[in-house]
Amino acid sequence: MGRPWTINHGPTPEIRHNDSHIQWKYSNETEWHNLIDINSLKGIDGTNGTDGTDGKDAGLTWDGTTLTADNPEVIIQLKALLGIS
Repeated sequence: MGRPWTINHGPTPEIRHNDSHIQWKYSNETEWHNLIDINSLKGIDGTNGTDGTDGKDAGLTWDGTTLTADNPEVIIQLKALLGIS
């Protein structure tokens, strides 16, 4: 029977973020290296969305067990979207 193999993959890479950058280092290092400036990941602001048809919420209530709606049609539509009979 052969001897079991031990594979050494080396130090583990670690990732974190601070206020300005996503940073990385190996587990055996103490100094963090900047990977990318967080601000470079943000695009321009989009336009504001529009309100619903009548500007009202769906009237949904969750009591921890049961979902109810002011309008029963909302529950029918949710069940259809989720594939629930």
